[in-house]
Amino acid sequence: MKKMMIGSFVAVFAATSFAEHLINTDTNTWKNIPIIVDKNKNTYTTSDGFLMPEGDYYYSYSGYRCLKDKTDLKGVKPVLLKALNRKGVVIYCYPEKYYKK
Repeated sequence: MKKMMIGSFVAVFAATSFAEHLINTDTNTWKNIPIIVDKNKNTYTTSDGFLMPEGDYYYSYSGYRCLKDKTDLKGVKPVLLKALNRKGVVIYCYPEKYYKK
């Protein structure tokens, strides 16, 4: 039983560490789009007059980075947010701790 618990812990830690490194590498050079989130309705909006950047970007709000594509991080369930204006995309938000600089 003890070996099984230790093995499970090591497997989860290794998977999380690998995923953290992979996403960190992917987003460190991307542009940041700050968003305003309504946590009760699970919706987001960008600031008025904000122009979308060209190239790669991610959305962010306090403690989270959000991507347009779902990323599989073992043991981490993303926060799903819908665009308030219905023209935006559904985004998947992950805790900032998975994006160390």
